[in-house]
Amino acid sequence: MSGQPASQQSDLYALAATFYEWIGLNPLFSEQGVGNVFVAVLQKQPKDLTAYFHPVQGRVPIDLARIIASGLHKAKEKRPTTVKEFADRLRNWLNGEIQPACPCTTIKFGFRQAAKSMDDFPFLAMPLVLLWLLYPLISLIQWLLDRFYWSA
Repeated sequence: MSGQPASQQSDLYALAATFYEWIGLNPLFSEQGVGNVFVAVLQKQPKDLTAYFHPVQGRVPIDLARIIASGLHKAKEKRPTTVKEFADRLRNWLNGEIQPACPCTTIKFGFRQAAKSMDDFPFLAMPLVLLWLLYPLISLIQWLLDRFYWSA
């Protein structure tokens, strides 16, 4: 559209635009007419994917929205260099191997890692959960013994 030959970066933009519409359930740009859409592609930034809410699907996860937005940068040098890099980012997100972007993501990442560890080492899961649940009770008993039994 800009008069430059098509490249891997333009294919990546098209792929990211397809993901945007598929995951956000909204068009990349809401302009009417082919000419207006072309102008929007060249000049406008699409609306943030996290702004959309669907009653069944809810909101798009912020990390997924950032990955897709990385493929929609107007400047080609800010996009992932290859489609493989973009696919690796998506694959890492699907596998839970992301760099947390906010406190909520950090907490979700921690729970996901704990669940994965329990799946990988089920023989350790039960004793660790029991210790985690019993720790407050053990601490209370120790405090009561220190306060009333040992001090008398």
